Amino acid sequence: MRSRFNQDAHSHYLFTPRDLTRWCLSLLRYDFSSIKNDATADNLLEIWTYEACRLFKDRLVGSSAQEKFDELIDKTLKNDWSSNALGSLKGKILYK
Repeated sequence: MRSRFNQDAHSHYLFTPRDLTRWCLSLLRYDFSSIKNDATADNLLEIWTYEACRLFKDRLVGSSAQEKFDELIDKTLKNDWSSNALGSLKGKILYK
């Protein structure tokens, strides 16, 4: 995030470890015990991706920056976890 989106472009593009803490804390809002039977890796990655989008993507200015973010997170999901969580989210109403 910091290398692709820096403060030279927009002053509010300041991404710090505090943002990572907020991201982790946002995951604690979910009750994973109630979805124990349905809690597959893809479900967890969809939640992880959704919260990342709300925390980071919502700050980005313009559709081109948001598309770059989507490419970045999609590449990470596919390379590291062989997941299409972003594609699954795009098919749902909650994701824009």
